[in-house]
Amino acid sequence: MAAGAMLSVGQPVDGRTLDILRATMIAERVPSELMAFICDKCAVGLCPEDVPVDVGFPQKQASLFTAAVILFALRATPHGDPLDVAARLCAPYRVKPEFISAFARELSANAWSRRSDDTAASLRLLLDPPEMLVDILRRYQGEAQKARRERRGVGLIAPRRIQHGDDRKASDALRAMAGFDDLVGFVMEHALETWERVANVGGKVRVGPNQLPELYELYRGCVARSGVTPEPELYIEDGPINAYTFGTDRPFIVLHSMAIAFLSTAELEFILGHELGHIRFEHVLYQTLGRLIPRIASQLPFGEGIAGGLDLLLYEWSRKAELSADRMGLLVCQDPDAALSVMVKLSGFPSTHYQSVNVEAFLAQHQDFEALDKEMTGVIAKVLRSTNLTHPWTVIRAHEMRRWVQDGDYQKLLSADAPALPNAPDPQQRSLPAMRADLALPAGPGTPPPLDKPLLFECPLCRSVVRPEERACATCGSPVTGRDRFWRCGRCGVPGRPSHQFCESCGSPQPPDQR
Repeated sequence: MAAGAMLSVGQPVDGRTLDILRATMIAERVPSELMAFICDKCAVGLCPEDVPVDVGFPQKQASLFTAAVILFALRATPHGDPLDVAARLCAPYRVKPEFISAFARELSANAWSRRSDDTAASLRLLLDPPEMLVDILRRYQGEAQKARRERRGVGLIAPRRIQHGDDRKASDALRAMAGFDDLVGFVMEHALETWERVANVGGKVRVGPNQLPELYELYRGCVARSGVTPEPELYIEDGPINAYTFGTDRPFIVLHSMAIAFLSTAELEFILGHELGHIRFEHVLYQTLGRLIPRIASQLPFGEGIAGGLDLLLYEWSRKAELSADRMGLLVCQDPDAALSVMVKLSGFPSTHYQSVNVEAFLAQHQDFEALDKEMTGVIAKVLRSTNLTHPWTVIRAHEMRRWVQDGDYQKLLSADAPALPNAPDPQQRSLPAMRADLALPAGPGTPPPLDKPLLFECPLCRSVVRPEERACATCGSPVTGRDRFWRCGRCGVPGRPSHQFCESCGSPQPPDQR
């Protein structure tokens, strides 16, 4: 069907070409009903966007399909720009127009790619790609992988240096709310996240070395750059482009299948980095509460009224927390264009036209959105339409990311001379075990932490880690005292930050005498 769409490009296919196409399909044993359908479509005009998408197409096969489509387009596409036609066909398989153009240049020096009137020969190349094409594709992908720039991890950068200012204020306000710690303790004590974990293990696909290994390797790179430890489990479920994070004791990430099918590698990294950001910024606890409050409230007198007020408060916090998670997603993928294009696609941009996404036009909508504030009806409409939203409007998210990049703060965090941790060497210069031993942290899951090393401090202002021998934060200059020293979990012995009410390793509450 892809061949028919390239021969037609929306225009009726002439009788001779249609006969060649029909003969080729007979030789390939295409079912008669499908063959008749394709021929009828080509007779009146078949567009690339009309070709069905195989969402289960493996990435390696998608690459070879793309290469064969480019070759066929260069040889035989009679209408329009051959590379534009190829891009329209291949966009659903996470193939960017830049790859189409670059790979076409690789092919241009080869005689196979020259324009030809021999439609039958071109069809044979499409259906059975020559070894030459496979070799060029393998060489091109290898060179592209080598040329990919090294990306810096942000695991040792204090979270508060990354967080959006609105998120910091909203999170601090939640922590200070009377009775909120008791509610948190109830959730942890009753392990309500187990309800959700049952659905994961029982009905979703867990990604790992033996299940979607290419996606798992991509995910492991995202986890390493984000600094989240231990590695959260990753599950796949059917659904539109989206993902979510859940759980407090053992957080996990669920990625929707359409995100894998329709997003580029960098866009996927942004989505995964965004969810890892929720874990790194300790958003997951409050997000979990937002999911569980209706269940808890149903067991309490006047529970519905309590849940309604707390829901609104959590919705307001959630919208601000998303802005911080977007920043982490950008730091993980380190591709601002990819991060912004995700916002456009989340807004409903049709997948058949992904190759023509115009990020600048979408960002320009922010001016119109802000202009609504000039009238009271616009202000009221914004408040009412946003009350029950867990995420900010996508045009606001895109604007905030662009502004963060343009202000230079994003690049400062990634620059070679940006301090990742006060008085700590560059993390790229030292091994993880050495850093963990130096900071009195456990060497890894299941490894007892060193008990003979003095505990670190946490800056009360910017949350940076301060070494035991220091008495002031090297990041912001704030003094640290005994109440800012890390506490040691009585259950597993892992050091915990004084701002954390629960152990990050086992979930045990902070001892009362250390609060």
